[in-house]
Amino acid sequence: GSEAHRRGLIFVSHEDKAFTSGLYAAALKGTPWERRVVQGVKGAHLQVRFIEEAAPHGTHLVVADDNIAEIYVECVSEAFIQQQKKEGIQDHMVRLMSAGFAERPLGDARLGLAEESEVLRFLHAAMSSSKAGRGKLKLFDEAKLVKDALSRLDIDSLPKLSKLLEGDFSGSRQNPDRARLQEALDAVGCKATPYLVVKKLRAQVGLPLPPRKLLVVRRRCRQKSGLGAQAEGGPELAALIRRAGLEMENQGANIWAMCPSKNHYWLHGFGTAIRQRARTTGIYKDHLEKLGLVFGAFFGFRVLHEQRRYTRYGQVKDDVERTLRYWHCDGKVVRFNRYGVVKDRCHLVGKFHAKKGGISAESSAELHKAEATRALTGMLEEFASKHARLAKPGEASSCGLIWKVDKEVGNETEAEAEAEGASRKRKHDAAAENGSESSKQTLKKKHVVGGA
Repeated sequence: GSEAHRRGLIFVSHEDKAFTSGLYAAALKGTPWERRVVQGVKGAHLQVRFIEEAAPHGTHLVVADDNIAEIYVECVSEAFIQQQKKEGIQDHMVRLMSAGFAERPLGDARLGLAEESEVLRFLHAAMSSSKAGRGKLKLFDEAKLVKDALSRLDIDSLPKLSKLLEGDFSGSRQNPDRARLQEALDAVGCKATPYLVVKKLRAQVGLPLPPRKLLVVRRRCRQKSGLGAQAEGGPELAALIRRAGLEMENQGANIWAMCPSKNHYWLHGFGTAIRQRARTTGIYKDHLEKLGLVFGAFFGFRVLHEQRRYTRYGQVKDDVERTLRYWHCDGKVVRFNRYGVVKDRCHLVGKFHAKKGGISAESSAELHKAEATRALTGMLEEFASKHARLAKPGEASSCGLIWKVDKEVGNETEAEAEAEGASRKRKHDAAAENGSESSKQTLKKKHVVGGA
């Protein structure tokens, strides 16, 4: 927006030809960015290192390459997908974030999202001893019923809940505390006894709460839910950056990124799985915390001034190293895989090309390959061998490594995602040519990607 310069800086090498020739100065003259240039730091890896060391501790910063072509978002609306397809748009299952509009995350005007309240987080943690497992309960489960029962007793905060738990719930039904809670539980249809409920709640006191979830709520009851309605509106990218900062804090992570693949079949498949899961469980989760590449073209991180997080094996594989160092420290990286970043000449990303500039400048194919090999083997020998291994000949990998994680949606490398997307396209085209109703139903099922 118009105030972006107040929060942004442009980093440029003092040897950059566009800088030494005066092109930067001419392009920025008379703009708010004219005095927002940091010069003298050569190499993206060293520029990030400078930021990591110089910025105030705890700051959430976003790093973006200067050659980003577009940021894509998978389409929610099937009607919009078909419209783009009729217009001959090749990547018809995604839209440009710069298009100037945003879609509702669930594609339904009747459904919205709201942050889980402190009380409900506490109840989910306390009641999760059921077979469903922690974090897998549906919205209207035992915890939700207990919350509704507590609401009838005017208990809508943790201090009020703590005071309730100080009561005496032993003995017969004539016990006043037990009788009040029993009446409230009966009114909402909860079959749990007051003694069992209080036992579970008391066991949770003093323990950490699980990460806050985004809950699916009907818009008409949103203000009555007491869940703390999530803010909407504003530029989509700004909203994503704000969410990423909150999600890092929520998940105990310190770095986030978008999907390293631009394949529209794959991005849309991930979004479809998110929406199906949200309608089934009542929980909306559009990100992963599993190990996967933090694409260096656009990412954010929390400034911590910890040397163990700084890259030190050059800039050819700095995004791979940064991913592994943050994962090694936190055990989590947050990736929003409905969004994909595309750079200019994207087919050359991570590869040497004499006319490419950037990492390829003042280098050669031999030097580029040697630095990549030295970086990968160096980080594996130093700390990363338990998180990744070198790719074997013939294995799909865009970064030269294979992550040591279970295969699931969002953990594929870019090359694997492209291969999966190509497979989906073949199935899609075959079904379209067939034109039969059975083929359409099969296609509808096969577009759904497995759980995140």
